[in-house]
Amino acid sequence: MRKLLILFILGFVSSGFATETDKAAHFGISYAFNTGMYGLSKKAFRLKQKYAMIFASFTTIVLTTAAEYMGGPGSRVDGGDIKANILGTAASSVTILMFDF
Repeated sequence: MRKLLILFILGFVSSGFATETDKAAHFGISYAFNTGMYGLSKKAFRLKQKYAMIFASFTTIVLTTAAEYMGGPGSRVDGGDIKANILGTAASSVTILMFDF
């Protein structure tokens, strides 16, 4: 499982082009939000791990995508930002499964 995470991170980071700061921010915010939502849903809502992970992932993806669509005036939706949100959520889920907390 660790090899999969390392491969995932290297594939995301070591592309031919430098990762934009905006995409890295979307990745990090989604990672942190999903991890926090998992902890909240597991402890406060007393959900089992499987259901807590599904709830946290769904909530994270919906809220971050909605935030992208609700950008300020003159902003446009960037599919790369949504992809970074999904990748951050996936990386958080893999970390949660790896360390089983």
